[in-house]
Amino acid sequence: MWRSGGTLERSHKFGTAPPPRAGASYGNHLGHYEADARAYARQLFGDLPPDEMLARLAGALEGARVNVSVRRVGLFLAVEHPWFECYETSIRRDAGGGLYAYLHDVRKRGREPKNLAIRAFLRQVNAARALGVKRFELYAAGDGNDTKFSGYRFWPRLGFNAQLSQSEREKLPPTLAQAGDLNQLMRLPDGYTWWKRFGRERSMIFDLVENSAMMQVFRQHLKTVGLIEE
Repeated sequence: MWRSGGTLERSHKFGTAPPPRAGASYGNHLGHYEADARAYARQLFGDLPPDEMLARLAGALEGARVNVSVRRVGLFLAVEHPWFECYETSIRRDAGGGLYAYLHDVRKRGREPKNLAIRAFLRQVNAARALGVKRFELYAAGDGNDTKFSGYRFWPRLGFNAQLSQSEREKLPPTLAQAGDLNQLMRLPDGYTWWKRFGRERSMIFDLVENSAMMQVFRQHLKTVGLIEE
């Protein structure tokens, strides 16, 4: 289960996806705009994004349906897909008027193809940059003793960043002592292994500026798992 940006990693094996729930229509498209959602989307982006672009911003993969609504947090994008129990993102404006995306609840069913969540987030990154979204934010749940949530270790591998606390830095071995944040830690040999064991949940950010440290970590991980930018 993934909660508030958290993720539960399972063994990844290809298999038959569970059947769509009754009444759902799975075509790679926006499934439904709730009342006022089109007008709100047009207000946020300056114009209404094409359906395919908004679906990608939601993280929709092949066979997905995206429902668009307006909530207190902003424009809410909820993906329905046979391999995801839940994949929810909201698009907001910060105090300075800039657009940013917040990843809410992401949960896989457990029989999904390998790297499914990475592919979904890659689509979000590319669509967000095209639409002028500046960053992603989330709360990555879990810690080294958590058997349910593992977002704290999943999202940093994709480039999400946060500062290490003073107490965490004091616990780092000499080979990792130069790291002051998660990006730096992920780029060091054995940095991920240490974080997997000793890391803890926290808010994280992903800056979409070209060649940011976050983008560099993400692209390196794409190469590691054998994916290319879609």
